[in-house]
Amino acid sequence: IFLDSGVDESKGRFNIISGSPLFTHTINKAELSHTPNLVKPSNIHESLNYEQQEIPSIFSDLPFTAGLIGYSSYEYGALNIIEAPQLMEESKLPLLYIGEYTWSYIHDKKQKRGYLTYSPRCPLDLRDKIENIISDTHEKNATYKHKQQTNKPNWQKTISYQRYSEAFEQIQSYIIAGDCYQVNLTQRFEADFDDPSLPLYFQLREKVDTPYSAFISFSDDQQLLSFSPEQFIGIKNKEINTKPIKGTAQNTNKAEAPQKLQESTKNQA
Repeated sequence: IFLDSGVDESKGRFNIISGSPLFTHTINKAELSHTPNLVKPSNIHESLNYEQQEIPSIFSDLPFTAGLIGYSSYEYGALNIIEAPQLMEESKLPLLYIGEYTWSYIHDKKQKRGYLTYSPRCPLDLRDKIENIISDTHEKNATYKHKQQTNKPNWQKTISYQRYSEAFEQIQSYIIAGDCYQVNLTQRFEADFDDPSLPLYFQLREKVDTPYSAFISFSDDQQLLSFSPEQFIGIKNKEINTKPIKGTAQNTNKAEAPQKLQESTKNQA
């Protein structure tokens, strides 16, 4: 797991690395018929028999020390609220993935410091392995240099321009009818790719420098490379923050423009 705040230090402060989870909970599409009772996010601690742990005050300002890391797909969310939703069968990524990570290395770019933390639940042999890797890297003064990709992915659209255009017209009819006021219309691109995905992540990172990025490896042939400019929800000291980037508006450079945006019924909704 690499939770990445980007190359530009002004965009984000912390990078988080962890691995070798104590346990994982995964829901795959193929297992849906055998998983009648999906684990709902609101009940995750009870469902997984995971006890929250108190974090020492010295680490209270860090974004993470040890605990649950994972991801939830849009499809998993739909399964919780929609009867018989469509699933993207072509994708073999899990609908839901959660792991308990009992250690972390946190890099504070602002203070130029690193923090290595362990949960009391972290196995001793895993601690030794991590510290040996760090010591060995330090002694060799090693730096990571990713290999350049020999074959660039040849990305192909999965829907035609005609179908994409028709979707716009359909969305407009929904808005006019009052069924919704905003739709996030996306399309998928595919490419065959046989090279390791971690070097690809770091190459993309240089070109798409976003503060909420992640590399998650589920198995040897399943990785998630995520680059996001927005934070959906952040919670600290019982205060909730959201930093969405949605929609467009003309930049008129007029003084009343910010006020109009704030007074917009749609934005308030």
